[in-house]
Amino acid sequence: MACIKLKGVVLDIPIFDSVERSLRTHTINAFTGGKILNTFNKKMIIRALNEVNLDIHEGDAVGLVGPNGSGKSSLLRVISGIYKPTAGSVSVIGELRPLISLGVGLEANLTGMDNIRRLGALYGYKREAVEEQIDQIVSFSGLGDFIGLPVRSYSSGMVLRLMFATLVTGNPDIVILDEFFSAGDEDFVKKSEKRMEKLLDNAKILVFASHSKSLVKRYCNRFIRMDNGKPIEIGVEEV
Repeated sequence: MACIKLKGVVLDIPIFDSVERSLRTHTINAFTGGKILNTFNKKMIIRALNEVNLDIHEGDAVGLVGPNGSGKSSLLRVISGIYKPTAGSVSVIGELRPLISLGVGLEANLTGMDNIRRLGALYGYKREAVEEQIDQIVSFSGLGDFIGLPVRSYSSGMVLRLMFATLVTGNPDIVILDEFFSAGDEDFVKKSEKRMEKLLDNAKILVFASHSKSLVKRYCNRFIRMDNGKPIEIGVEEV
């Protein structure tokens, strides 16, 4: 059974070559929302997550809400294994798919086809599964003959198509989503939105960070309101 458990999770992010508490310090604090622990030897430490305890079970579609810098994205990255917590533990049971940052993991000198295989490996797909679905991924991307060219020759829209088509393939147990996104021209946007909805409908667990109250209400049955790196409300009421 799919589940996510966080116990006493702390995430400290070092900021190097910073100056004393100044406008820059204030700006960093405003964007991260975390607490500045210390400033010495040109090193600043931001506490992005502070003693987070969460249990997310199969059937939960959790909406993370809160202002910029409240810890939503940091929490998603810790759950996804992108960040290792400074303290505490994270347990994830089930195949997890992080849809967090399009463009991360591509190798510009490799072809689109080779990058599909590369992304599959980076995101923990079984090699056989990638090979079975590679024709479907290429078809969905709409890149045609460009799939055999190096990604460095792609436009930004083509890169998004390649990433999106690769990451939304299959039916993972757990989907981690930082804002609802789509990519490409109008036709591809419509196609990608339908695929995203299918992915979310089939997921056993969804953790979704968004500033859109309507999307949170649409896709989520629980919400967690974040503030200064810590959940301050957990419930099922409307956001």
